[in-house]
Amino acid sequence: MDLRYEIKFKSQVYNYFEIISLIKSSKIYNFKECFKRRIVNSIYLDTVSFQSYFDSINGNQNRNKFRLRWYGNNDLIKSNLEIKRKFGSVGNKSLFVFDPFHFSMPFNRNIFKILINSNKELDINLKNYLLKLIPNVLVSYERRYFISNDSNLRITIDRNINYSYIS
Repeated sequence: MDLRYEIKFKSQVYNYFEIISLIKSSKIYNFKECFKRRIVNSIYLDTVSFQSYFDSINGNQNRNKFRLRWYGNNDLIKSNLEIKRKFGSVGNKSLFVFDPFHFSMPFNRNIFKILINSNKELDINLKNYLLKLIPNVLVSYERRYFISNDSNLRITIDRNINYSYIS
């Protein structure tokens, strides 16, 4: 199991361009951009009682997050199901690739069920659990990626965050 530390924060002191400048000017870590800047899209999945949401808000040390993720603004999307697991201060992520499909809003539970049922990688127990989840919010943002010279530290910077609820 590949565990990693993840720390998130919102800067109240520096603006976006100042943060990018600070990262690029680091002499200790010598950060370089490791991917092109891109749009990240996620549809978050949760139980009817919003268990994942409340686990996160309440700071539960051991929790799961389920999302459908893809990059860019194409109509034909190549998405992954991501399952993020958090164990105290470390976590990991599992990915399951879906066949490309044409995305349009409204995205609903029936479309999600078709995606889950068509995936051959998912074992039956996971598939049955996922089919109980409901797509509830679409989040999109622009992300930039930086990695340290020794590849031990990665920084991602997000901006232009937008969301819409899925019914």
